Amino acid sequence: MTLRLHLISSPLILATAACYNPSLPDMRATDDGAAGTTEGASAELTDTNTDTGSSSGASGLTDPMSGSADASSSGSSDGEGTTTPEEPGCGNGVVEQGEECDDGDDVDGNGCNAGCVLSGAVQWELSLPSEFPRDVQVTAEGDVLTGGRNLGVSGWFTRIAGDGDDEELHVDVDSRVALVADLGGGSVLVGTAEGAGPDAVVRFSSEGEVEWSQELDLIDSWIRDVKVDSVTGQVVAVYSVEQNQSWIRRFTIDGALLWEFSEVSSANRFYPVSLSIDAAGQMLVVSTGNVAGVQASNDRKMTVTRSTPAGVEQWRAEYDAGGTGAYFVGSPTASGDVVVAGRTYLDDQFVGWIRRYDSSGEVLWTIPHAELPNLHFGEVVPVGDDVILVGYEDVAEGEFQGIVRRYSESGELYWEQRPDTEYLIAGDAFDDGSVVVVGSLGDTGKILRLGL
Repeated sequence: MTLRLHLISSPLILATAACYNPSLPDMRATDDGAAGTTEGASAELTDTNTDTGSSSGASGLTDPMSGSADASSSGSSDGEGTTTPEEPGCGNGVVEQGEECDDGDDVDGNGCNAGCVLSGAVQWELSLPSEFPRDVQVTAEGDVLTGGRNLGVSGWFTRIAGDGDDEELHVDVDSRVALVADLGGGSVLVGTAEGAGPDAVVRFSSEGEVEWSQELDLIDSWIRDVKVDSVTGQVVAVYSVEQNQSWIRRFTIDGALLWEFSEVSSANRFYPVSLSIDAAGQMLVVSTGNVAGVQASNDRKMTVTRSTPAGVEQWRAEYDAGGTGAYFVGSPTASGDVVVAGRTYLDDQFVGWIRRYDSSGEVLWTIPHAELPNLHFGEVVPVGDDVILVGYEDVAEGEFQGIVRRYSESGELYWEQRPDTEYLIAGDAFDDGSVVVVGSLGDTGKILRLGL
């Protein structure tokens, strides 16, 4: 298998850098879903890309500074009725020759980086072994793990250098690979089956040899997520069983079962969707289920639960997302807040939403359905107290566009990236704040690294 590396200049949509344009209303809302008051600001977007060779609905590069004041008209007064022009150069708030943007500060990641270059540019992209990548994780060494399934019941996972230059390991697996996690020292943790046979958590050595495997062989079981506790090195996996049971199992690093917990709900189609473990070992599980216990319109509910490493529940919050076909994901941030995002089918279209909780489970803000039409979010990636959301948009009947968005701690949209993909479904962050995402374009799997 050959990985093909393409260094590209990717299309970017920039939004809401606070110094640009105060005309865009803040998308945050109060807990009752009403639109919030304007606190942030937005870029006025103008298409400046002259390259017409892009494909798959990717947008052109946009200049956030369209309509900004001329350099000759800016500057400071000397107090005697004359104006001293600003010195030319990056950081003066005026876009000049050789600059992609200039927001007047030296902050990275907020739409315009230090050096006057746009945030979120694609650094490299590769083609993957199949069109069905399912998960991706950045390792402690700065490499990238990704895995997926083939058209049948088999799967694969691969380790790639963080700069995209080298494939370090590739392993074909007899079962579908749904999840990957880094165990350190080159060892890889894989969640397999995805509805095709017994679900299993499997540890592979750095050479790709199976070291141990733990199966959950129950009727209609499906492994939903698997993570490694960085504090203890222990392994945690969540499963759905028979459409209304949520299972959590914790293993030692050697594969011995420490404990398991199951919850049976009266709601139909209740199951966990995502699992996160913070730096203190606390677990965050996001689940979906029908409020009324039957699959009917306007009854889908999100539940987020935070628990200790021993499985003791600390708090639980619920959100009536409405509609059907719901999918929810979440992650803790550096400060201990929790950001949850999702999609649901409501009023004949899929719509997205985002909600932030504090460390005790109280709602801080919500970006409601009305502000996020046609969006599907598949991953919440924390970058400090900001978050990057990975997903895709319905752009037309049967047409989709992968998207990556960065939001501030207060819910302000900093930037949106639309790489040449149809679907983006998973992502993870490097220590420098850049992010790696996986998805597909047609029958080709894609992995891309985006800058800060």
